[in-house]
Amino acid sequence: MNNAQRMAKLLNDLLILDPKGICGLLNQRQIVNEEICDHPTVQVLIQDGFPLLGFLGLINGFLLQTGKNIVVLKRPKRKILRNSEDFYARDLRFEVSTIEENK
Repeated sequence: MNNAQRMAKLLNDLLILDPKGICGLLNQRQIVNEEICDHPTVQVLIQDGFPLLGFLGLINGFLLQTGKNIVVLKRPKRKILRNSEDFYARDLRFEVSTIEENK
């Protein structure tokens, strides 16, 4: 099992234990400075002109230093009500992917 597979398994296990907590953590993003944007091991998202760093940006930056795989959160294709308690645990899952597959 490689690092990305281990991380996906850990995140899926945590998602089962506390889906709202893990989803809340993943939704947190912080505006960062240019030095962080230029850091070789961090994946920064530019949104509305602002550089944002989140939890998966840190994890995937590390994973890309140790291999070619990243961890992505997969959502279902069917429409789900956001208020549904079942939305989190049943329908979200972390999977191993590559940057090329997610462009």
